[in-house]
Amino acid sequence: MSTNSTKAVVLGLILVVASVGATAMIGTVAAAPTPVNACTTIDSPGEYQLTADVANSGQNACIRVTSDDVMLDGNGHTLDGTGSGAGVQTAQQVESSPSKI
Repeated sequence: MSTNSTKAVVLGLILVVASVGATAMIGTVAAAPTPVNACTTIDSPGEYQLTADVANSGQNACIRVTSDDVMLDGNGHTLDGTGSGAGVQTAQQVESSPSKI
């Protein structure tokens, strides 16, 4: 194999490895958290983040979590209630790691 052929093969391999690496990196980019700015029910796994202070308008629970594997980031905001009920309520059967509130 000539020197030019060897260089072309090496360059081709480098390009293949670089494109596979770039594709793998793109596939691992985490999605941004789902914004929460009002009382709601979270019924899908994922990351959620308060984007504003949320006033509980007398509901029994402002944010209900009915799914496993939910991360709720309070992001420095508050849940302001009426003095009864729950700010965040989870179903008894839900298995989850600690929430960041």
